[in-house]
Amino acid sequence: MKIDEQIKEFIRFCRETAEALAERGVEQSSFRDDEAGKFSGWTLERGDFPTTEDINTDRRPIYMGGSWGNWEMFLGADGIIYRHEFRGEEEYSFEKEELVSSQSHCVRKMTVKSLMGTGAPFAKVRRQLQAKIADSHEW
Repeated sequence: MKIDEQIKEFIRFCRETAEALAERGVEQSSFRDDEAGKFSGWTLERGDFPTTEDINTDRRPIYMGGSWGNWEMFLGADGIIYRHEFRGEEEYSFEKEELVSSQSHCVRKMTVKSLMGTGAPFAKVRRQLQAKIADSHEW
Protein backbone atom coordinates (compact mmCIF):
# COMPACT_ATOMS: atom_id res chain seq x y z
CA MET A 1 0.00 0.00 0.00
CA LYS A 2 1.32 3.46 -0.89
CA ILE A 3 2.10 5.85 1.93
CA ASP A 4 -0.69 8.29 0.99
CA GLU A 5 -3.17 5.41 1.15
CA GLN A 6 -1.76 4.37 4.53
CA ILE A 7 -2.20 7.92 5.84
CA LYS A 8 -5.82 8.08 4.64
CA GLU A 9 -6.55 4.67 6.16
CA PHE A 10 -4.98 5.71 9.48
CA ILE A 11 -7.04 8.92 9.59
CA ARG A 12 -10.18 6.86 8.92
CA PHE A 13 -9.21 4.40 11.66
CA CYS A 14 -8.77 7.27 14.15
CA ARG A 15 -12.22 8.68 13.32
CA GLU A 16 -13.84 5.26 13.57
CA THR A 17 -12.13 4.61 16.90
CA ALA A 18 -13.39 7.93 18.32
CA GLU A 19 -16.92 7.15 17.11
CA ALA A 20 -16.81 3.65 18.66
CA LEU A 21 -15.53 4.95 22.01
CA ALA A 22 -18.20 7.66 22.08
CA GLU A 23 -20.96 5.18 21.19
CA ARG A 24 -19.84 2.90 24.03
CA GLY A 25 -19.92 5.80 26.45
CA VAL A 26 -16.25 5.53 27.36
CA GLU A 27 -15.41 8.42 29.69
CA GLN A 28 -13.47 11.25 28.10
CA SER A 29 -10.91 13.54 29.67
CA SER A 30 -11.08 17.31 29.24
CA PHE A 31 -8.18 19.43 28.10
CA ARG A 32 -7.79 23.19 27.72
CA ASP A 33 -5.18 25.51 26.36
CA ASP A 34 -4.20 29.09 27.04
CA GLU A 35 -6.05 30.24 23.91
CA ALA A 36 -9.39 29.34 25.56
CA GLY A 37 -9.64 26.15 23.52
CA LYS A 38 -11.48 23.23 25.07
CA PHE A 39 -10.93 19.66 23.94
CA SER A 40 -12.14 16.26 25.03
CA GLY A 41 -10.92 12.79 24.23
CA TRP A 42 -9.20 9.63 25.39
CA THR A 43 -5.62 9.56 26.65
CA LEU A 44 -3.31 7.27 24.69
CA GLU A 45 0.01 8.09 26.33
CA ARG A 46 1.37 10.43 28.98
CA GLY A 47 4.68 11.48 30.42
CA ASP A 48 6.45 14.04 32.57
CA PHE A 49 8.97 16.72 31.70
CA PRO A 50 12.04 16.77 33.93
CA THR A 51 11.56 18.74 37.14
CA THR A 52 14.28 21.28 37.87
CA GLU A 53 14.92 23.26 41.03
CA ASP A 54 17.41 26.03 41.70
CA ILE A 55 18.50 25.34 45.29
CA ASN A 56 21.73 26.56 46.86
CA THR A 57 22.29 26.56 50.64
CA ASP A 58 25.13 29.08 50.29
CA ARG A 59 22.83 31.94 49.28
CA ARG A 60 19.66 33.65 50.39
CA PRO A 61 17.04 32.84 49.41
CA ILE A 62 18.03 29.19 49.21
CA TYR A 63 15.26 28.33 46.71
CA MET A 64 15.26 30.48 43.56
CA GLY A 65 12.64 28.58 41.59
CA GLY A 66 12.05 25.60 39.41
CA SER A 67 10.08 24.16 36.53
CA TRP A 68 7.92 21.09 35.97
CA GLY A 69 5.30 19.77 33.60
CA ASN A 70 3.66 16.87 31.87
CA TRP A 71 2.16 15.91 28.53
CA GLU A 72 -0.60 13.70 27.23
CA MET A 73 -1.26 12.43 23.74
CA PHE A 74 -4.98 11.90 23.24
CA LEU A 75 -7.50 10.91 20.62
CA GLY A 76 -9.93 13.79 20.37
CA ALA A 77 -13.67 13.23 20.16
CA ASP A 78 -13.32 14.54 16.58
CA GLY A 79 -10.98 11.65 15.66
CA ILE A 80 -7.84 13.78 15.55
CA ILE A 81 -4.81 12.97 17.70
CA TYR A 82 -3.59 15.86 19.87
CA ARG A 83 -0.87 16.56 22.40
CA HIS A 84 -1.61 18.53 25.56
CA GLU A 85 1.35 20.05 27.42
CA PHE A 86 1.27 21.60 30.87
CA ARG A 87 4.28 23.55 32.10
CA GLY A 88 4.75 25.30 35.40
CA GLU A 89 7.52 27.56 36.59
CA GLU A 90 8.53 29.50 39.68
CA GLU A 91 11.21 32.13 39.69
CA TYR A 92 12.39 34.34 42.52
CA SER A 93 11.76 38.03 41.86
CA PHE A 94 14.23 40.34 43.59
CA GLU A 95 11.93 43.30 42.89
CA LYS A 96 8.97 41.65 44.65
CA GLU A 97 11.13 39.64 47.08
CA GLU A 98 9.00 36.56 46.48
CA LEU A 99 8.51 33.66 44.12
CA VAL A 100 6.53 34.41 40.97
CA SER A 101 4.65 31.45 39.48
CA SER A 102 3.41 30.89 35.97
CA GLN A 103 1.66 28.08 34.13
CA SER A 104 0.90 27.30 30.54
CA HIS A 105 -1.35 24.81 28.75
CA CYS A 106 -0.91 24.06 25.06
CA VAL A 107 -2.96 21.72 22.88
CA ARG A 108 -1.88 21.05 19.32
CA LYS A 109 -2.61 18.53 16.62
CA MET A 110 0.02 15.85 16.22
CA THR A 111 1.69 15.84 12.83
CA VAL A 112 1.50 12.81 10.57
CA LYS A 113 5.30 12.65 10.67
CA SER A 114 5.35 12.48 14.48
CA LEU A 115 2.76 9.68 14.51
CA MET A 116 4.40 7.51 11.86
CA GLY A 117 7.09 6.16 14.17
CA THR A 118 9.74 3.70 13.06
CA GLY A 119 9.04 0.42 11.32
CA ALA A 120 5.49 -0.06 10.07
CA PRO A 121 3.78 3.35 9.68
CA PHE A 122 1.56 4.28 12.64
CA ALA A 123 2.15 0.89 14.33
CA LYS A 124 2.61 2.24 17.88
CA VAL A 125 -0.36 4.60 17.76
CA ARG A 126 -2.52 1.95 16.09
CA ARG A 127 -1.71 -0.44 18.98
CA GLN A 128 -2.64 2.27 21.49
CA LEU A 129 -5.96 2.88 19.73
CA GLN A 130 -6.71 -0.84 19.54
CA ALA A 131 -5.99 -1.14 23.27
CA LYS A 132 -8.50 1.66 23.95
CA ILE A 133 -11.14 -0.22 21.97
CA ALA A 134 -10.31 -3.47 23.81
CA ASP A 135 -10.50 -1.69 27.18
CA SER A 136 -13.88 -0.23 26.21
CA HIS A 137 -15.39 -3.72 26.08
CA GLU A 138 -14.94 -3.84 29.85
CA TRP A 139 -17.33 -0.91 30.26
